[in-house]
Amino acid sequence: MAEGPILAAVDGRRNDAHVLEIAAAEALKADCELVALHVIVIAWDRALEDADEDLVFKNGKILERAAATVKKHPPASYRGLCLQSRSAGGAIVEAAVDLDARLIVMGCRRLLDDEVLDLGPAASFVLPNAPCPVLVWRNPS
Repeated sequence: MAEGPILAAVDGRRNDAHVLEIAAAEALKADCELVALHVIVIAWDRALEDADEDLVFKNGKILERAAATVKKHPPASYRGLCLQSRSAGGAIVEAAVDLDARLIVMGCRRLLDDEVLDLGPAASFVLPNAPCPVLVWRNPS
């Protein structure tokens, strides 16, 4: 079993608070670090290192909100991490491998109708490719 942190994927959407609460509780139970990961997705027509100032500012705000949420439910330790990538899902899996994550916690997009759930591209990639268990949370409202 992995000995690394709990990895919480955050993207600035309404699921973040719940994802972080769940991840913080799991990190507290496991007495391990919680890493909030935000991925800046860079379009294919730009250099990978070429995030514009608006994206960098938005990322900073997302990780600030994550830190504030985690303070309400403090795990053993916490840090925010930002990666730039062509694919959020790919970056989440790569971070899980690099950190030896023991669990990934992430949200999914929305319920399309009574029978269809749109996981979104990140969760759809992470679920079959993750090196550890994945907990996907959906807002019931």
